[in-house]
Amino acid sequence: MKTGNRIQQLGLAISGPTDRMCRFRLITTMLLAVISFSHVPALKAASSDDGETVTKETMAFETHRIHRQNLQWFGKRKSRIGDYAEVTHKVGTVTTRYFKRDFKFSLHVATFEGAAVKLNVKNHTVFAPLDNDDKGFVQGIVDFAIEDKWGISNVEMTYDAYESTYTATITTGDSPDDTWQFMAERRWKAGDGLVASGTLTNGSRTLHIESSSVPPTFEPIAEIHEEGEVLCSRSSGINGYDFRTGLSPDVKLLLLTSMEILAINAHGEYW
Repeated sequence: MKTGNRIQQLGLAISGPTDRMCRFRLITTMLLAVISFSHVPALKAASSDDGETVTKETMAFETHRIHRQNLQWFGKRKSRIGDYAEVTHKVGTVTTRYFKRDFKFSLHVATFEGAAVKLNVKNHTVFAPLDNDDKGFVQGIVDFAIEDKWGISNVEMTYDAYESTYTATITTGDSPDDTWQFMAERRWKAGDGLVASGTLTNGSRTLHIESSSVPPTFEPIAEIHEEGEVLCSRSSGINGYDFRTGLSPDVKLLLLTSMEILAINAHGEYW
């Protein structure tokens, strides 16, 4: 009887540690599996295919390079915005009188996904003649008179500053919220560069527009933001537009159209 009890106790002594060892190995394996899988997203977020670190900023925006034609065909100039869209720009009527100029230009923005918008933009510019330069002032008057009378648009006009106002209506859909009013004011002065600001609103939402090209680099910088959050920008030294990822197609089209309006200078050309 005692011998049988000892054998049974010995069997329990052996099977107890064995079961605990099996449970330990099972738990360890499960923990390792959980830890391994939990690192997969982090690794994907931390490195790209080329081994470089991917930051939150680079993941939050997508860049589309700008490619513009050097020549105009029948008064039109086309630009390709990466693999996203094609823009057709055409300058219409131009009226110049006493250091004031009004011109209209049209934009047709068509994405490669099939969406498109066409609009007319009005520009009113007031030029400032050179200060303390009677000869320059008189020459400026003559230049403007020649252009106004004969329509010669390549006359070099003498001025050292100007202010421009751009207005347009951008419609990206059929609902009232898809109609936006664009208004921006641009100020340029020799030596100080260019700054612009404005709004883009559909009545219920208002986006804010900022643009500049100032010393020392004079690189064009522009952005459109809403409540402090940048939705689209053109950064210094980058010939392209950065769009916030996750934007709806109509908002993205709206932003591109607005940025293209900002890219037109007081003479109707891209800057």
